[in-house]
Amino acid sequence: MLAALSLAKLYQSIGRPADAHAVLAPALEGFLPAPEMPEIGEAGALLRTLEGDEAVKSELAQRDRRVKLQLAYGAALISARGYGAEETVKAFERAHELSAGAGATVDRLALLYGTWLGAVTTESFEEASKAAAALLAEATEARNANAMGVAHRAMGATLLYAGLFPNAKREFDVAISLLGTTDDAELAWRFNGAPRAAAHILRAIAAWVMSEFDQAAKDTDEATAAAERADDAMTRGYVYGWAATFGAVCRDVVLTGRNATHLLKLVADTGLRTWAPAAQEFERWSRSMSTDAIFSAGELRAGRLAFKEVGQDKIITPVIGVLAAEAEVRNGRADEALALTGELITEIRASGLRWQEAELLRVSGEARLLGQSADPDRAGHDLMAAVVVAREHGARAFQLRAALSLAKLYQSIARAAEAKSILSSALEGFRPTPEFPEIAEAQALFAALPS
Repeated sequence: MLAALSLAKLYQSIGRPADAHAVLAPALEGFLPAPEMPEIGEAGALLRTLEGDEAVKSELAQRDRRVKLQLAYGAALISARGYGAEETVKAFERAHELSAGAGATVDRLALLYGTWLGAVTTESFEEASKAAAALLAEATEARNANAMGVAHRAMGATLLYAGLFPNAKREFDVAISLLGTTDDAELAWRFNGAPRAAAHILRAIAAWVMSEFDQAAKDTDEATAAAERADDAMTRGYVYGWAATFGAVCRDVVLTGRNATHLLKLVADTGLRTWAPAAQEFERWSRSMSTDAIFSAGELRAGRLAFKEVGQDKIITPVIGVLAAEAEVRNGRADEALALTGELITEIRASGLRWQEAELLRVSGEARLLGQSADPDRAGHDLMAAVVVAREHGARAFQLRAALSLAKLYQSIARAAEAKSILSSALEGFRPTPEFPEIAEAQALFAALPS
């Protein structure tokens, strides 16, 4: 900061006020006046003087326009290339570069939101958390309810992808309460889709995984209604994409297929590429569950480049990976299932985006029970790990799925007492519901086990 102050003074003295401002403004960001460093106050006074200069005002206005154009370009690239596409990430990075030292009219919230999108789709939970925290801090300072709602939605999404479901749901609760009861077209334009609709569909997933099935159904209906009202493709694409994902998570074949079909039509009508790879995979899976259509680990591997290009590989691929591994187990192809689950478990642990870890461990355990090379000990290890991870994540639905598979294994090797114990813990508080048929199956197995 001291060097910037000296250089700014030099520029001012030789009639270059715009250059002085460009040097001093970014250097002074984050500093507050302090008696221990009087230069901060001096720099602040000089900056205020420079901001009143007509040449500086003109330069700031031009820079603001360039930033806004760059943000608009980034938003367009999200539609055409995807959230985490290299071009999209670079567009928002360039907007940040242009905004350095710009005036207060720059939409810092949109800038920080773009940074968060890049971090959550291409980097790690740690980087995404930092970006979400920066967005929330900016929104809180602005004291704007809508801005804070957007930031809490971003934080909730970050926690959801990490598998921290109760924490994520609390963030979505706050976001929805701040965003009001109506959709805001201006917010949808600034943040690539209506944030309120996004919060509802993401909260539906968190709620379902936590076994709050009624809440999940209400949120899905709310988000779907918002998509039907929306004039913009990004809102509809986001809701349809996550509704298809929600259907896949809870194994609702009809819901997944219907939303995948909506997505494919939207892609054809608007060129919205972001959700195209996921739409194709979800549609293929839904058909495979009722026809002889092929759905396999090999096909998913072949399509991963498309997911990476649009920035959905880290978040959506693990969901589809669980579906593909389950298909391989049904077809008796243990090696394929184990190779895929092992690969994805390694990746999600590296990124910290672990929301499908319990499910991947469960399918890995189920695969180890197949064929002549079946290994009940290693299967039991994977299934118990799935139960533990699900419990740590507050994922009661995932916990019951894993516990049911583990109890079946225990029953098959004459360990009925352990089967009953693992089911008793997982079933606590559950009542049978069509939204989760595994409950009735687990209760029937529990009743059939000897006391």
